[in-house]
Amino acid sequence: MELRVLEFPVLSREVILPPDKVKFQVAFLGSAPSTMDGAQTLGEMYVSRNIPPNGRNYSRYNSPEYDKLADAQGWEINVEKRKELLRQAQEILSNDLPYIPLYTSRQEVGVRKNVKGVEVLPMEITMVRNAYFE
Repeated sequence: MELRVLEFPVLSREVILPPDKVKFQVAFLGSAPSTMDGAQTLGEMYVSRNIPPNGRNYSRYNSPEYDKLADAQGWEINVEKRKELLRQAQEILSNDLPYIPLYTSRQEVGVRKNVKGVEVLPMEITMVRNAYFE
C-alpha cells in the first residue's frame, strides 16, 4: 500500500471524483453534522444518490435497504417512528461499516462564575455574543 499525505484542497478534489476515476482505496477525513439532526449525516454521507460527483457519499456506499430507511426518516413527522427508522439505518451502517470511525472530538468549556449569558451548543459551538460580567 502506498500512503500519501495530501493538502486538504487536493484531497477534497480527489474524494469527489466519479467512481470510475477514483485513485485511492482509503481516505482519512473528518466530518461533523452542523445541525445536530441525524438526517444530515445519515442522508448526505451514505445514500447512494449522493455518490460523487452528486454529493458527499465519499465511501461510495450503496445499499438500497439503507437508502429506503434514510429517505423514509426524512419525511417522517412522528418522532418515535423517526427514531426507529434512524435506529434501523444506523444498525445497517454499523454492520456494513462504509466508514470506520477512529475517534470523536470533545469540547470542554470553562466559564467563570461571574460571566453570564454564554451558550454552549451541542454542536461544539460556544456562543458569547450575549455574554457579560456580573
